[in-house]
Amino acid sequence: MYTRDIVILANSKKFHGHCIAGKDLNTGEWVRLINNKPEPFTGTDLLFLCNRESGPDLLEGYTIPFSEKCPEYYQPENERISGEKWNLLKNYTVEKIHELEDTLPYEWLGNHQYDFADHYDRILPDTIKKRPVRKSLIFHKLSYATDTAEIIYFAAKTGFRPSLRIKCNGIQYTLKITDIKIPQDPAVRPVTERVKSAYVTIGLGHQFEAADNAHFKLVVGIIRSTEGY
Repeated sequence: MYTRDIVILANSKKFHGHCIAGKDLNTGEWVRLINNKPEPFTGTDLLFLCNRESGPDLLEGYTIPFSEKCPEYYQPENERISGEKWNLLKNYTVEKIHELEDTLPYEWLGNHQYDFADHYDRILPDTIKKRPVRKSLIFHKLSYATDTAEIIYFAAKTGFRPSLRIKCNGIQYTLKITDIKIPQDPAVRPVTERVKSAYVTIGLGHQFEAADNAHFKLVVGIIRSTEGY
């Protein structure tokens, strides 16, 4: 067993549970937490591990015990927790958040080598196997002014389905938002919302069988910067 001090940058919906990831405060490495049970983290699991059924908040820091690394070809930073309780550290301050940002150019965002035909929101398994990714998570600052960033709550084809529309390296993406804190009640949200300034974590999901087993690019964490939306 070993421990890492992790600042949480993603807490998102995965099936009926949670997918949680962050960066090692000592090495800067991405770490995606894998449950020591077969299923994703449940509310019961998280209540035991971090004393909160909804799981850790973004920018909270924890000392987390792990048992082993368990990488997948599409998620090389996966590490399995030991199942012991997490120790809460101090929160990472918003003033220092820029230190966590990944640097451009990004490996699979803003790079057509990883895009599937006209579907820029996904990557096919064969593409990743031919061009292995070094990490499946990106922490990025964006705004409407620089990235034409907007949260789209309603779309004609999908109805209420919160997505983030951004432009990266000249390529426009519309990516599904799975962050657990994004409101899911269509009655209280506008059709679209311009993002004045925020940090987002974008990650590659598991294979989606109904879409040629593609790995979708998902917005797994959103942190409003001091300027807000």
